Amino acid sequence: MYTIMLVDDDLPVLEYLSEAIPWNALGLEVQAMCVNGAQAYEHAEQRMPDILLTDIGMPEMDGLTLVNALKLKSKRLRTVILSCHDEFEYAQKAVKLNVDDYVLKETMSAKTLQPILESMVQKLDEETNAQGEREAMRRRSERNKSVSKETFLRQFLSTPLLDERPWISELAQLGMSVQNRVLTPVWGFVHRYTEQEARFHSPEVMSFAIENLLDEALEHQGVVFRMNSREFIILFPTADDLKVNRAEGIADCLQSVQGKLNQYLRMPMTFVTGEPAGDLGQLKKQLSMWAERPEIRFYLPERAVLPHRVMNSQFANRPLFADVSEAMESIRKRLLEENRAGIRELISDWFRAARDAQIHPEQLRNFALRMMMDTQSKLHSLQHFLSSYTTELLHRSVATKETVHELEDWMQSFYEEALTVMATIAKSSRRTEIAEAKRYVELHLHTKISLEEVAGMLHLNPSYFSRLFKKETDMSFIEYVTGQKMEKAKLLLRESGKPIQEIALMLGFETTSYFNKVFKDFTGHKPSEYI
Repeated sequence: MYTIMLVDDDLPVLEYLSEAIPWNALGLEVQAMCVNGAQAYEHAEQRMPDILLTDIGMPEMDGLTLVNALKLKSKRLRTVILSCHDEFEYAQKAVKLNVDDYVLKETMSAKTLQPILESMVQKLDEETNAQGEREAMRRRSERNKSVSKETFLRQFLSTPLLDERPWISELAQLGMSVQNRVLTPVWGFVHRYTEQEARFHSPEVMSFAIENLLDEALEHQGVVFRMNSREFIILFPTADDLKVNRAEGIADCLQSVQGKLNQYLRMPMTFVTGEPAGDLGQLKKQLSMWAERPEIRFYLPERAVLPHRVMNSQFANRPLFADVSEAMESIRKRLLEENRAGIRELISDWFRAARDAQIHPEQLRNFALRMMMDTQSKLHSLQHFLSSYTTELLHRSVATKETVHELEDWMQSFYEEALTVMATIAKSSRRTEIAEAKRYVELHLHTKISLEEVAGMLHLNPSYFSRLFKKETDMSFIEYVTGQKMEKAKLLLRESGKPIQEIALMLGFETTSYFNKVFKDFTGHKPSEYI
């Protein structure tokens, strides 16, 4: 629906116009009724109407002055003059202002105005449709150019560079002259890609929005090439005899671009500036490294502009901990104690150690995955717990965490949910005594746990507690304790590297021989065979 503004210092005329004309049927909404040009101009500054219907002779600002002022603000504005004057000079002024129609008040009626307004609505529709078609053509052209640049980049990286001349010519066709110029490449990439893609509903829409904003924000200082929906290359061409600091100028430009990305798209991107390349061979070498080794951005900060030298291309290809069982035990203990602050601090310490050591991203992902899968298994053993994270989802999700920040936040989020589940287990168990007994066992696997000991802790008769535990869990208390100890034994045998004798003592067994017997009865294998 289009809007119309009515302006006349004669109130009866305004009332007549507002009531006599079927505005809704015409597809029009009366935006404002003003008694002089100054008041109308003030309203239009807040919201420009599509059509202006105005008298000429009014105090403060006459109608012709109002038309002229609003036409300067909106070329699309349609105007109708109402006048008591039929003199030629007024009509002549109206023509010069490109007024769409000139109606004498003495002949004015709803019947005479309605076809004029219908014609204006029709013309506005035609303009709107034409503008939409032009915008669609512009977008198609931009998309075609974007695809051409993406194709160029892909072919440039995958084809041997035997002769620079065809590539230079193709760059020129894409609007980039590289003759006698140095090219400084910039690698830009989106952080938290999965979250951002969900906001835009498709990777195509998101990458198109980013590329468009980059093009506009760069103001022709650089040319944008899309590597994929999350990574972009910007080439900054500068004269090879340029004396000013190229890096400083590019960094300032990228800081400005980042501000606009945050303001308009809320898009977290980091930019890494490469070395100025005097020829396409030098350029290709840098771009190839970025394309072939995306993991080198793993430890980079979010929303940053950085020189390429801060990127570490050599990672420590070793586990974060030699004995992962100790890490599992640390977080399991805090979880059973529902120690929220302790868990957050522990995870933060782990990731700080990973950053300091520059642990290989895949090693760190595997560590996080094993911690969470162990926790999920433990929660399930406490009570039939179904997490929103299935094993398959955990594997899929960890692979999507492209930076250390995403991985740490995701792990913290998982343990927030796990803590909530722990609290729920304690409250929702049919008998809270069973949940407390299981919690006690988990915290005391290093000791010799007896039924009488746990029953006493719960202030229950041992015989009653034994029957209650069997009824609630479908296993005896001793079977449960043995099962938990053997699961812990398997973990220690697999992960810790400790001798069997030490593991037996760690689990409260007085002799290694008895531990060996219990382990074989439970697993069907000797501890030495399990290793």
